[in-house]
Amino acid sequence: MKDLQELFHRVELWALQRNLIEGSTAKNQFCKLVEENYEILTSENDEELLKEIGDYHVVSIIMLSQLGFCASDYVELVQNNNVISWAKISGTIASALAKDNSSDAFVCIVRGMNYANTFLPSTYNIYDAVDAAFKKIEHRKGRMIDGVFVKESDLA
Repeated sequence: MKDLQELFHRVELWALQRNLIEGSTAKNQFCKLVEENYEILTSENDEELLKEIGDYHVVSIIMLSQLGFCASDYVELVQNNNVISWAKISGTIASALAKDNSSDAFVCIVRGMNYANTFLPSTYNIYDAVDAAFKKIEHRKGRMIDGVFVKESDLA
């Protein structure tokens, strides 16, 4: 597998350049994470599913960065496929964020990333998913509005 840590780092840099780390909060991003859960579950083909899983990872990486973690803190953990239901994961992330408990949020976000990986089509891996999502967003421009990144195309 190509260097997943390097790809996660590129996502972190992308988010920093667009003020997603400092200009938003993990609580704001949590809403996006729940949206990504839905998009994974409603994907209609393998290509769409791959990108949606990648999007889930991108949002998770942003949240972990906002909580003070970097790719080297969790990249190996994301590859262990510790399966747990998203309902439980989402609830525990929300609870940890509400209590400002970044350690518990870290564990739950990584579990969510692992669970997302269980939906990967058999011919793909985590790198493929994050790479597909990153290629979709890497040149995206926009601005922060009330702690939410709004794509330039949605501003008109």
